[in-house]
Amino acid sequence: MAEEKPNKEAMYRVFRSLWFTKEEVNFVALKDEAIIVKFGCLEDRSRILNLMPWLFDNCLFSMMPFIKDKEIDSYDFNISPF
Repeated sequence: MAEEKPNKEAMYRVFRSLWFTKEEVNFVALKDEAIIVKFGCLEDRSRILNLMPWLFDNCLFSMMPFIKDKEIDSYDFNISPF
């Protein structure tokens, strides 16, 4: 929802360095507007989701758990807990 498209590579580097995960984290661009973040372990995923909200370049990086077989268009990225 940012006015300008973020530098995805920079965003990946920043979040990888901030999150201090036990296992590897991979970022997969699903669409221009959505990225799947694949965590190597469930503990890392839970901790990162519980530490929300996350900002990148003064923009909210909205995250929510992936649900298998749920269409990407049905996620509400405009709502984020604070």
